[in-house]
Amino acid sequence: MRIRYCKKFAFTLVELLVVIAIIGILISLLLPAVQSARESARRMQCSNNMKQIGLGVHNYHDTYKTMPAGFTGTGFTWSGAILPYIEQGNLYSMLSFDSSNEAIGGYRHNTSGTVISSESDTPIDNVKVCMTHIPTYYCTSTTLPKHQPGSYNNIYNRAIACYRGNAGSDVGNDNVRTMRPEGYTVGGVTIPDSDMISLSGHRGPRKASGAPIANPNGPLYGNSWLSFGAVKDGLSNTVLVGESVPAPDFSKDSQGMDFWHTGGNQWWGWKPGDDQATEFSEALGSGMIQLNAFFLTPNIHGTFIEVAFGSEHPNGANFSLGDGSVHYITNSVNWDTYRAAHSRNGGESDSLL
Repeated sequence: MRIRYCKKFAFTLVELLVVIAIIGILISLLLPAVQSARESARRMQCSNNMKQIGLGVHNYHDTYKTMPAGFTGTGFTWSGAILPYIEQGNLYSMLSFDSSNEAIGGYRHNTSGTVISSESDTPIDNVKVCMTHIPTYYCTSTTLPKHQPGSYNNIYNRAIACYRGNAGSDVGNDNVRTMRPEGYTVGGVTIPDSDMISLSGHRGPRKASGAPIANPNGPLYGNSWLSFGAVKDGLSNTVLVGESVPAPDFSKDSQGMDFWHTGGNQWWGWKPGDDQATEFSEALGSGMIQLNAFFLTPNIHGTFIEVAFGSEHPNGANFSLGDGSVHYITNSVNWDTYRAAHSRNGGESDSLL
């Protein structure tokens, strides 16, 4: 009888290590491509969001013959005003606009009419809307969750927003009381505080009271309600809405990067000429400050970082122009050109595109 032996083949340890190394190299080569493809998809979704926002503003204008106000005296913001025009009519119908009773028409009360003090409180409908995640207002490239954990300005689990309206190219901060007396400097050029406008509706220099009343030069600000005809520089040359980097847990110089939709944090009311503190950088940004200042110039004062536009996309951010078009602007954009695109009536000849 002949006995047959089967010869067994196996990897040596060296061969196994070589194979593992090759697989590791292939994975390291593929991962950046996969991540790049995912970011491209996120950026495209963000662009679609901004397209819907731009169309929402246009449909609002078709209805009322004006754009929405950047914010109103009761704290209602432009992003709430266009809800019916971005397929959020049901949310809009929940809102109350009772300006005589902040416990009904405001944004921080429970159904008992008192300020929310715990997560177990049942919020009024206005607050419920602020707590509702709206995909159109959320960029998936942000590292934040859809809701801010815990309480922020008496709202628990408030929905994050990644887009803000353009208040102008001359807005330096929320309020004239916190305006920076040293001005804002970029590329060796300084804008003095006397040339800045605050979202409270005052021109600098910094004062505790009695500052000259003035409106920002953008399309959206306090009680603005401007028509498209007021955008003298042309809708295709003027920024309407820009991306912003929400970071509620980040604070610098007592300024937080908290951005929300529908209602502002200002529960004490606002009126033109009121020099009390104004909290509407939550809904409006400024083209005066360098794009992506949050990342690129973190050494500047927090009041400037707070109003700057930016994004977590690589090297730039999406912007919706007044004509409804959406464009990706890179960090290398000329600052004068970038700033000019945020004024509605500056008469500048620079083109952002």
